[in-house]
Amino acid sequence: MDAKAHDLNFVLGQRQQWVVPVYQRHYEWEIGADKQIAKLWDDLRDKAIERLEKDRTPFPHYFGAIIYSEPSAQAFGAVPQRFLVDGQQRITTFQIVLAAIREEARDYELDHLIEVTNTYLFNDENKGMKDVSKERFKLWPSAFDRKLFQSIALDEFKTVRKNNTPQHFYKTGRIIKGGTPKLLLAYHSLCLSIEEFVKERVEFGDEAEDVINALLEGFLSGFQVVVIQLDENDDAQEIFASLNGLGKPL
Repeated sequence: MDAKAHDLNFVLGQRQQWVVPVYQRHYEWEIGADKQIAKLWDDLRDKAIERLEKDRTPFPHYFGAIIYSEPSAQAFGAVPQRFLVDGQQRITTFQIVLAAIREEARDYELDHLIEVTNTYLFNDENKGMKDVSKERFKLWPSAFDRKLFQSIALDEFKTVRKNNTPQHFYKTGRIIKGGTPKLLLAYHSLCLSIEEFVKERVEFGDEAEDVINALLEGFLSGFQVVVIQLDENDDAQEIFASLNGLGKPL
């Protein structure tokens, strides 16, 4: 095994695709007090405030580990793949955080921040791909979550909401919590939290652009994970089963 600590700028900024294997479970992180999404938001909010308030010194926030394996042979000309053994919940959440930050940048018509955020959601199609429809995404979730994730990555929030009404949204725009996929609940919750935070900071005297930039920088530079690459001799499914049996937050 090879283990190194990296910030999310490195983890999500590479030309690669994180793949969720078929044996992994669906997206499971929850909203609500003391749940994973609420805790992540508290951490992200703190990282942004560190950058907005000049008297505070930013420091890295450790956010767990990512364990992955590589295929024995990468297809020539294709985007390199990384198969997630542990950490698919984190990687998926990282992607929807970026989509939620991008949504706020759209509200303020900050095109340059939208473009920057997209570089962490999508691989550059101009560098060549065998299958653009698949390889453009930096995350390839399980079949259960894939269609919804792709909509979140590609579409504006209003389109996501329209496409999920009346199944998961009331006509008033409020989300229906019962029976709604946790991926959609998490994205919706993060969009609301970010929108409220930006409004609060603007009322406090900050520029919206500075606040959104602080969120993005605080997230990409302030969050760190330990990235562990398995060797060819390591059994990825056996390691997954061992971690899952111990109740690890995958």
